[in-house]
Amino acid sequence: MKKLSWIDFKSICKNNLLTMLMEEKDSYYLITAANGPVFYRCDLVKENPASVDQLDFETNFKNNCNKKIIRNDAFAEKTLSTGKRLFRRAHGIQHTLVANSDNVIEFTTPYVWCKITTMEIINLPEVMQVDLTVHADINGNFKTSIDGPTIPTGQSKYKLNQFGFNVNASKDFYKDHSEYDADLFQNMIIRVVIKNNTNLTTTVGINFTLHEVVTPRAADPPGRGPDGAADDPRRHSARRNVPPSE
Repeated sequence: MKKLSWIDFKSICKNNLLTMLMEEKDSYYLITAANGPVFYRCDLVKENPASVDQLDFETNFKNNCNKKIIRNDAFAEKTLSTGKRLFRRAHGIQHTLVANSDNVIEFTTPYVWCKITTMEIINLPEVMQVDLTVHADINGNFKTSIDGPTIPTGQSKYKLNQFGFNVNASKDFYKDHSEYDADLFQNMIIRVVIKNNTNLTTTVGINFTLHEVVTPRAADPPGRGPDGAADDPRRHSARRNVPPSE
């Protein structure tokens, strides 16, 4: 279990959409959260007068602690205390690497709003360096939040951010997993540049783990569609062009 300050603890919970669990002691609040196998803890001391951290917790977070999260298996959904659902969406693409070249591979975000946590590269013949960037769509447009405006850049596939710089990807299998998810919006592009400085030509596979953020319709109970049947990812295809409301 990782013991953190209040500032770091609430930041991790916010970035990973974690629900806080709280046990109130005589002299402090015992606050915990779990992200898969990783557990976090914050001991927030009660003071008189109350500290800034204590006031922040008691005013903005205490009443939302210990909310029930409905979880099904990993390939189904997680229902958050906000009512939004995260649906795990794994995507794979393939690309044949050209020898002695920087190979540019692109993946276009297919969902109105999703979060990315993991990327894998399979079948690299040798250790190779990789750059990872995120770009605006083919028309040069992007968003920074689901309710925010579409921002034009005037340049097709404008680079918005780089999150991998000459990363050394291991032979055969490489996995990059982050505790902090990143938001992606429809048609934004993830670009993977594999620097093949060898004479080898081979086909590699790249997998992305995304989590689609969906606001359920009032008639749909957790894990069920409008007819009461178990949820099917195809049910959401018609909704992907409509941004979820808060």
